[in-house]
Amino acid sequence: MSDVINSQFKRSARLAQMGALLAGEQHLPRLYDLIVSEALALTNAQMGAILMREGGVLRPIATRTEMAVDSERMHAFVTSRYTLEPGSLCGQVLLEDKILNLADIRTLPEGRPAVLWPEFAHFKTDQFRSLLALPLRTPQSGYMGVLILLNARSSSEEVGPFDSQIEEMML
Repeated sequence: MSDVINSQFKRSARLAQMGALLAGEQHLPRLYDLIVSEALALTNAQMGAILMREGGVLRPIATRTEMAVDSERMHAFVTSRYTLEPGSLCGQVLLEDKILNLADIRTLPEGRPAVLWPEFAHFKTDQFRSLLALPLRTPQSGYMGVLILLNARSSSEEVGPFDSQIEEMML
């Protein structure tokens, strides 16, 4: 039990540090990169990205990975634009206003593979297992994008599901 409390305390302290860092950053590209970097550290995820909304299209503006990803596939991902539509990952998060926390994206709850999401078309989806996708919003303009995190790792570096408590902490 004390390990759980200690872990929650460390996460809370990390979030407080993250808030101070974010509040002081004025350069937007650096801010987005910092958000992804800190989210990876907080969740021990292997990959993260922010896709920013520009009208009915989303584009990756910050991506970090600690996994071996083919450079051509990564380049295709970061230079692509994704239409905001109901069947896409970002569409589910933004249009339906929900957080997706999936233990295994190889099979979605509806029984269909995540490879059908256009955001994953450039990757070999067998590299990914768990996913956490959160809406990014501002009080002034509403929904501005999606933070996607992939492959949460345990303290022993085993890939597994994201802790459901992390959702509340990151909003």
